[in-house]
Amino acid sequence: MGHAERMEYTVIGDAVNLAAKLEKQTKVEKVRALCDGDTYALAKQQGYAPAKELRAQRKVGGVETPVDLAVLA
Repeated sequence: MGHAERMEYTVIGDAVNLAAKLEKQTKVEKVRALCDGDTYALAKQQGYAPAKELRAQRKVGGVETPVDLAVLA
């Protein structure tokens, strides 16, 4: 966005919104890093090391349905 003298980049969409909410959720869960269960499953298929812990059906602020979480750090 912007013009030739000043460019500013941004990302939008559902994935970005969920990422922001999960970042806030780290404080609630008292962990350093989280991802949702779907993202974790895809990463695991590609060789990512197992998560430290899986937390099923957690309430995440601003998300209507409970979310499976993977604790990464």
